[in-house]
Amino acid sequence: MASRKTKAKITVYPKKSGIRIREVNNSKNGQKFGISYLVDIPARIAGIRKRKQFSLWSEAKSYAEGQFNIAQVSGHRGFALSDSNREDAIKALHIVRGLNLSLTEAAEFAHKHLSPPKGDITICALIEELIEAKHNVNLRSRSI
Repeated sequence: MASRKTKAKITVYPKKSGIRIREVNNSKNGQKFGISYLVDIPARIAGIRKRKQFSLWSEAKSYAEGQFNIAQVSGHRGFALSDSNREDAIKALHIVRGLNLSLTEAAEFAHKHLSPPKGDITICALIEELIEAKHNVNLRSRSI
């Protein structure tokens, strides 16, 4: 008689959100060594299907609740940023807080000042350009 697999416990959390948390049996070579929890966020909430696995129920529950809150506040736009990009944006907001700048203004300023108009240039090419410019203004040879 073939062994039956028991169905994994599936919980919708927060209630009526559509976000499912499922128990996953961790096993290797048929040997079970623990349980983890898979959070499954459907595309209708996040724009694309998102899945993330946690070792603790409390972490999975907290993540599901946070993702549901993002969906309620911002809709699909809230998922345009990854978690790491969202954390980076929060850090950037703390940095520009006292400067009376928005993140967009700070990014435009950085782009303008950190991107040279001619792009990357080697030292040799820069020296040749400088010598050519000095020739064009009719400097004496010892000034070049």
